[in-house]
Amino acid sequence: MHPPATVHDVVQPSVTSPAVVYLAGLGPGSVRTMRNALVWLAREASANTCGPEDLPWHLLEWKHVDQLRARLAATYAPATANRHLDALRGVLKCARRMGLMTAEQFAQATDHKPVRGKKIPAGRAVDPDVRGFDHFPPA
Repeated sequence: MHPPATVHDVVQPSVTSPAVVYLAGLGPGSVRTMRNALVWLAREASANTCGPEDLPWHLLEWKHVDQLRARLAATYAPATANRHLDALRGVLKCARRMGLMTAEQFAQATDHKPVRGKKIPAGRAVDPDVRGFDHFPPA
């Protein structure tokens, strides 16, 4: 028979970063991708002064997220930009659950449409002058 559990056995050390909590809840195959997204977001949001663990995510407002969304849309393909926004939404949800932001603050900060657009398909035709040759050399 096991001795009864004490409070110290049950209570984990305090985690103050919603990014750490968010990443801890992901499956092993998603952690690296979403961590990279959070690194990019934290650097953009803080002018390269914070990482995901120390950015005060709960202070992001709609206008900040809108600016991040615009930068994402200008930098990445729509699927990648939306993956970053999913990571941001996940961290903000953890911040709400941790009591760092209200439900209203969360709803306002995450009230954004997905990034739309078209990705240029691979293998598109390129003018021979642009390529620098008009045929492959003989083998």
